[in-house]
Amino acid sequence: MSFVKPFILLLALATPALCAVSVNKTANVKIWAHLMPWFETRATSDDGSWGIHWTMASKNPDNFVDGTGRRDIAAHYYPADDVYGSGDPAVIERQLNQMKYAGIDGILLDWPGTVPAWDYPKNLRNSEAIIAQLERMGLEFAIVYEDHNIGMAADAGFISDKIGAARNDMTYMQNNYFNRPNYIKMDGRPLLLDFGPQTFKSPGEWDQIFSVLNPRPEFYTLWYQMNEAAGSSVGEYCWIYNDFLTGLNHFYQFHTAPKKIGGAYPGFNTFYNQGGWPGPDWSIPHNGVETFRQTLNMALQYNLPIQLATWNDYGEGTMIEPTREFGNGFLDILQQSLVPQYSTKELDIISDLYKKRVEYANQKGIQSILDQASDALANLEPEKAAEILRTVQ
Repeated sequence: MSFVKPFILLLALATPALCAVSVNKTANVKIWAHLMPWFETRATSDDGSWGIHWTMASKNPDNFVDGTGRRDIAAHYYPADDVYGSGDPAVIERQLNQMKYAGIDGILLDWPGTVPAWDYPKNLRNSEAIIAQLERMGLEFAIVYEDHNIGMAADAGFISDKIGAARNDMTYMQNNYFNRPNYIKMDGRPLLLDFGPQTFKSPGEWDQIFSVLNPRPEFYTLWYQMNEAAGSSVGEYCWIYNDFLTGLNHFYQFHTAPKKIGGAYPGFNTFYNQGGWPGPDWSIPHNGVETFRQTLNMALQYNLPIQLATWNDYGEGTMIEPTREFGNGFLDILQQSLVPQYSTKELDIISDLYKKRVEYANQKGIQSILDQASDALANLEPEKAAEILRTVQ
């Protein structure tokens, strides 16, 4: 049974939402979280089935593995607030608030493209739902393009014109994203990353693909691959590899890419073998939260933009969002390094809002009060948010 204290209810309803503001950070460097939009539950998927990134080829989340409510998912780690669908508005609200109060400036969105193959269309809709909430949270974004998706779709017979499909993706981004006020710009041009290249590996192909864009993007490839898009690429970003700190140190100190985006990650521990999927089988120990602390501190030394790899890739064990195993540990490190005015206290308020969103999902009156708490969080008024949440019992 729900109960809302009447005086506070009237106060909350009478208080107008302010424009979202950005946090004050101690480090003058951009921090972006690499976000995957590909998770689905039975309630959020189009066909009532679990998404493949929770199941891989061997797991069934309908089964519970212990008495704590833990579902049988394709991951070594478990989300603190349970498994979720990436397009769920309450999930998006929680994730973006957690990022904001950890000093993260925005997201680099692992974007599926527009080809109607497999789960790409649903992932695209999830991406749109995420983007729709970013501006009110005061967060920015850019796209990480998966040109590999084009190659896989072509190999499976969904498309025949790979260059044409990629150009359609570029046109879509230009018409729907690049003109947004919170899309990340560098040197006056929209930032665009590619996870590769893996399909288009010649400069001529990228020249054709980008011919539909005006202006052309500030285009970054994975480290050591920008020559595959020479003339179109401006730099590279680092990622996760088994040489760990040695590889990162070489990229920062000795690699000659003209522009660089640094990176930090918590470890690497894939579920591919147990899940029946192909993929790398090496690992980098998390060492509690120390691997993340090491990679973040290293990146901060070089005054480069930093990509956090990743927010939520459970299949590779690189998630920094709160989990049962690590709690808020990775976000605690970010808060200590970037926004020491915040702590687990604010993260707990965010989690409380999410839990109440779920508990009172079908009660519009309660949801309107929770909207007020959400506005308060977006406007850096966590105590006000907590006061509003305390009225909902």
